[in-house]
Amino acid sequence: MLTPGEYAVYKEKPGDKFDFGEFNKLLQEPKLIKKNVDLLKKMLSDPSKKVTILTARTLGFPIKHFFKTQLGLDVYPVTLGSNNPQDKADWIEKHIEKGYTDIAFMDDSPSNIFRR
Repeated sequence: MLTPGEYAVYKEKPGDKFDFGEFNKLLQEPKLIKKNVDLLKKMLSDPSKKVTILTARTLGFPIKHFFKTQLGLDVYPVTLGSNNPQDKADWIEKHIEKGYTDIAFMDDSPSNIFRR
C-alpha cells in the first residue's frame, strides 16, 4: 500500500503489479492540506469562479461525496483516469485554448506541478 504522495514519487520496478481498486471506493480518512482546503473554500464562495477538481481516478463520486459530507463543499470533479501529470497539464491547456485566462492549479504532489 502506498499513499498518493508515495505513489507519485515511486519508481516502478520490474514485476510490480498495481491494484487501483481502492480509487473506486469512498475516501477513508484522507490527509487534508489545510491551505488547499482554505483556498478551495474561498474559490467556491465566489459564484463567478469555475472550480474543478482534476483527479486521476476513473470515478468522481468518491471525491464529490467526501467534499460534500466531510467539508460541506459542492465540488465538480473531472476524472482523468490517468496518473500521468501531463494529462492534467493537457486538460488545463485545452481550457486555456477555450479562452480561460485566470487559472490556479494546486496539487498534493510536487511531481504534478511543473513548468514548460
